[in-house]
Amino acid sequence: MGSSADKIMKKYVKERNTLFPELKVEKSVWHSKINDGWRNVPRGIVFIMNIMDNLCTGSPPSKVYLTLWQRSYESYYLKELNISSLALESGHTGQRAESTFKKKLALLKELGFILEKNNFSAMALPNPYLAVKKLHDEGRVSEELWTGLIMRMSDIGEESFS
Repeated sequence: MGSSADKIMKKYVKERNTLFPELKVEKSVWHSKINDGWRNVPRGIVFIMNIMDNLCTGSPPSKVYLTLWQRSYESYYLKELNISSLALESGHTGQRAESTFKKKLALLKELGFILEKNNFSAMALPNPYLAVKKLHDEGRVSEELWTGLIMRMSDIGEESFS
């Protein structure tokens, strides 16, 4: 007998295939057990990204953060990065792409979402939930976003604050 998660997955796949028969062939959907190039991210990442963007009006850094997250593997450590490639991947183009990217790295550092050494030649990604909690404790996170994050964490069983 499978786990509870396996049962739910089978139920959802059956329902999906009934409602969307064109997706019955497994290659019609992207799946981490079949396809390469996947990455685990916290299930509350969208709230976390919204919070960081809310704190950086006019210069939202969340795409840069997600780009770093996607490159860090399970070590949450990055080094020897190609800044121009990362800038492009995170949506920055043109003459100011690299400088804008570096500006957003500095914002992420200031907010506590990244740690860095030697002018960002090495970076680590600490627990983003704890970075948000520190920002909240400093009075920097809106109550609306904080409440939404707390509710989402409860829904998914996230216990970083325990």
